[in-house]
Amino acid sequence: MNIAVTGASGFIGRTLVERLVRSGHEVRAVHRTAPGSEQRLQGADHVVADLVDPEACRDICRDMEEVYHLAAVTGGSGFQSSERLSGLLNVVPSTQIVRAASELGVRRVLFAGSCMLGVDDVFGVRDSGDTRFSPVPSGYMTEKFFSEQLWHAMDAAGEIETRVARLNHVYGPGRVAGGSAEGVTAAMCRKALEAMRRGDHEIEIWGDGTQQRAFTFITDAAEGLERVMRLETPEPVMVSNRETTTINQLVDLIEEIAGVRFQRRYVSDDGAGVARHDLDHDAAEKALGWEPQVKIAEGIEKNYAWIRDHGLHASESA
Repeated sequence: MNIAVTGASGFIGRTLVERLVRSGHEVRAVHRTAPGSEQRLQGADHVVADLVDPEACRDICRDMEEVYHLAAVTGGSGFQSSERLSGLLNVVPSTQIVRAASELGVRRVLFAGSCMLGVDDVFGVRDSGDTRFSPVPSGYMTEKFFSEQLWHAMDAAGEIETRVARLNHVYGPGRVAGGSAEGVTAAMCRKALEAMRRGDHEIEIWGDGTQQRAFTFITDAAEGLERVMRLETPEPVMVSNRETTTINQLVDLIEEIAGVRFQRRYVSDDGAGVARHDLDHDAAEKALGWEPQVKIAEGIEKNYAWIRDHGLHASESA
């Protein structure tokens, strides 16, 4: 099958391209800037394109049967609370890609959404396919909501088949450590390694460390994306590990891996995020006939080793 993947230089995009190529698909890997050697996976057709340009989007979609749209300016909760304009501007490529795919006769497209849209204002349980807006003070999340609605409307109008995968805290080897695109798992691994290098063994934790998260390992996220693409429903489906971990427990795991006890310094910061994300994993697992396989202890060990071995400030460009 001919498949295009936008955001192919990104953490998730690289892994998905590798998975699709390995499965025998003809993959067009779309990058914002010229990919480096690590991002130029063998077996894929690598192209550089500005997704703000409608003609570039048409070139991407030409002769494709499916398109995975993963390209976005993104980051952890610190990014989401501060980079409002950057997050909102993601709406432009999301709009251009789905319109181009419709015009060029692409059979099906997938949008990478966020599990935060399945959480209400008090963070109670919602169905993973709920499309109501969650009042999250973030340009990034506002764009995710708008794009979901646009893509769903395109499907409902018979313009093109659309799928939405709501991803939840994806982590693992290859996730950048340092910078605005850093997630909490990479941040904690980085802070631990920096503290050991300094010799003071002190790490900073946003909030009180009791925030609960469900972390999804990168290979599970890639498989989940492909499974959502194969579904026969346009409704959003969550891709998330159901195993919950507090930030303090995350640090406990890193201490076990590193063989070091850290002095934890808790700071009040908007980037700490909400107390918990209560999501309906049962509905998602029933729809997919599958659940993520990698447990947090195994995933963090691999994540920590990758950051330790590849340097604290790896770069990533989707």
